[in-house]
Formats: sequence, structure tokens, C-alpha cells
Amino acid sequence: MTDAAGDDAYCADSVRRHDADRWLAALFVPEARRRHVMALYALDAELARARDSVSEALLGEMRFAWWGEAIASAMAQAPLAHPVARALARAAGAGVLDRGTFDALLAARSRELDPMPPADMAAWTEHAEAASVGLMRLAARFASGRLLAHDADAALRYAGLAIALADSAGEYPAGARRLPLPPGQQKADMAALAADHLALARLHGAAVPREALPIFWPATIKGLYLARLRRDTSHPPRTD
Repeated sequence: MTDAAGDDAYCADSVRRHDADRWLAALFVPEARRRHVMALYALDAELARARDSVSEALLGEMRFAWWGEAIASAMAQAPLAHPVARALARAAGAGVLDRGTFDALLAARSRELDPMPPADMAAWTEHAEAASVGLMRLAARFASGRLLAHDADAALRYAGLAIALADSAGEYPAGARRLPLPPGQQKADMAALAADHLALARLHGAAVPREALPIFWPATIKGLYLARLRRDTSHPPRTD
């Protein structure tokens, strides 16, 4: 196995273990660009591990700083010695990296080290725009090799927000990224809003280029979780 093939296998296995919904959907991305999508999702999985595997925020901040350096090195075609960093460097060589969106994604994920909830829904949405929507924008660019047109980008934004809302609304499988609910927000309200955003994503979905469609499918999978959550909420278990 070549070094590149080994890096790609590492990324794909990391996504499979930590973000099964996105891993499954990414298998349908055109083969020539699938490796770049897997590298991106593997980076997001590494950031989640940096958040979840440390007992002190300072240690998490140090890991995020290292990944910031790894992204910069990938952009400069001088990757650090890590399979994900090397895979991202190859994505940079293919011209599909967007440093600004990457930096916003990194900053948003580091925000998740803070156990305090956002002050309000405006702050929560700002985070979701940078994290969930930002990840989808990058993935769609990786999958299609270009920026999406206005209507397709709108579908992507609604889908990204739907995923973030669904993750905050309930307990889901590995790969869910949760930010604490703002004061006064209930899980049922977040689930209902997620369903509304998913409907809007579908409304604009016809504008999405075929090669980028798999990037949106995890939102549809979340829709199945939302349906289950709404059933459970409507019919709570009996206690007698």
C-alpha cells in the first residue's frame, strides 16, 4: 500500500468509526474526489476527539492549536506527520481547500470545549453556521470541485442547520456534534425547528449538483431520528 493509499484508508476508517452517517454517504461521492471528502470528515472527527478526550479545556485548546498548524502546513504543501494532515495537503494540491471556512470551522469546534451554553438562539445559530454549515460547504466543494450556486447553497445551509438542531435535540449515534441548548430552549422546540429546516433544504434540493448530493444525505438520515424523537415525545413511556 502506498503512503497516499494508507493515509486515505486511515481517514476512511476514522470517519467510519466516529461519524457513520457521513461515512456511508461519502461512499457515493465520485471516486476521484471521495478521498478529499473523507480527509475533511476525518479532520472533523479529530477535532471532536480533541474535544471529548481531554479533561481540561487547556489541553483541548493545545490540540486545536496543533490542528490549526496542521491545516496551515497542508495549505503550504508541507504537511505535518499525520495521515489526516497529509491527506488534506493532497486536497490542497487539488485546489479544493478554503482556508477562511476552515479557520471558522476550527474556531467553532474549539467553542465546544466551553461547557457553558450559548447566550441565546442567535449565538447558537452563529456557531451552527460556522460548524455544521461550514463543514457541509467545504464537503460540497470537495465533492464537486467548485462553489455551489445560490439555490444549492441555500439547500446546504438549511441542511447544515437541520443537522445541528437535530444533534442538540436528542441523543444520537457517534458523530453527533452537540452544543448545549441556549437558556429557555427545549429539545422539542429544536426538533421541530430542525424538521422545518430539513423541509426547506428539500425545497431547494433540486439545485444541488449530482456529485454533491451525498453531502446532503446525512441531513435526511437525521430526519429519521427526528421522526423517532417526535414519536417518543408524543407517546412517552408508561410508568404504571
